[in-house]
Amino acid sequence: MGISSRIPDLTNSTIDNGSLLLTKRIGSGGFGVVYHAIHSTTTTEYAVKCQLRHEAGTREARYQARETTFHRLVSSHPNIVTIHRVIVEDAYVFIVMDLCPSGNLLEIIAKRGIFWQNNKLVKQVFTQIIDAVQACHDKHIYHRDLKPENILCSVDASKVYLTDFGLASSRSESDHRAGTAPYESPECRNAKSTGRSFNTSASDVWSLGLVLLNMLTGRSPWAVAEPSDINFTAYLDDPHFFAHTLPLSREMDGLIRRVLSANPCCRPSLAEVREEIRKMKTFFLTDKQIAKSNGVVQAVAHCYSKQKRMGLYREPFTPNAPPVPSNVAIRCPSDDFDIDDPAMPNHHPTTIYAVEKLSSRSRTLLRRIPNIPLPPSTSKP
Repeated sequence: MGISSRIPDLTNSTIDNGSLLLTKRIGSGGFGVVYHAIHSTTTTEYAVKCQLRHEAGTREARYQARETTFHRLVSSHPNIVTIHRVIVEDAYVFIVMDLCPSGNLLEIIAKRGIFWQNNKLVKQVFTQIIDAVQACHDKHIYHRDLKPENILCSVDASKVYLTDFGLASSRSESDHRAGTAPYESPECRNAKSTGRSFNTSASDVWSLGLVLLNMLTGRSPWAVAEPSDINFTAYLDDPHFFAHTLPLSREMDGLIRRVLSANPCCRPSLAEVREEIRKMKTFFLTDKQIAKSNGVVQAVAHCYSKQKRMGLYREPFTPNAPPVPSNVAIRCPSDDFDIDDPAMPNHHPTTIYAVEKLSSRSRTLLRRIPNIPLPPSTSKP
């Protein structure tokens, strides 16, 4: 049973000596429930995360303390959601944060597609994301669950704010797997089977590369970074995989291949990625280049551009074949839970869709279709 199902509906309740009114639920998941709240005196609006209160000294209590401690340490950064205070009342812990009513980056990408061929906005937003992650790394905090859903947006999506430090760690090296499957680095996914520790900073860089691909193409190139995934295997086998499957400029193709290097030692630093993004003339192929590309690249470009024009969530390649859902667990370790340790286990699954066929394309091309739509929201704020 998830934590949110064990929390009764607190809508119209007040907390903090009656100063905050919880007006409605705006999100829920394995972490608990998030409410929209209004301050009784100032009428300021907040997002309030409600979690069950755990007995002091337990793993769960240390997990809560760790999350709020890490978040507070970086909360003053302009691109990280601000924690205003933590309130403990009765059986609950309430975390009062900035409200971002426009939703998260996942929703912006999937429903509005506004980043397509918008170089200025891509630069503006992605450099903010890099700056937020860099601020965390400067304080030796490694997020470990970077994905569009954990990046909240302003109304026009020009300002973004990193949130959800539930899986963050202060360890620069880890041998624990943690994160959301489509965004986990290969060394993170293989940590348990290989028994090898991995660099958490380089793993965050990998995740950011996938966030950038989401922004540029509306797609995740693979479901999981492991040999069982045919698209990931094709990427490892073919240095031109992205050029054959996504409408990316030559400059962007070169950068993303370095960011998503299977060897973490070969990945650029956040500062290097930021500088290359700043200097990038264009992230996309031109319309003429797309017209001369193969059918896969054209299909991806068509879907994302139409998404931008019409605000569609998803246009599958085969309209009469709806996507088949499959659960992808958010992984976190179950060992020791000191303040520096990875997060305690939780079970708020996300979903991805199965690869769909291009009815007019060959089976050879099918193996190269990055037709795994973004994981839909798990209802976080």
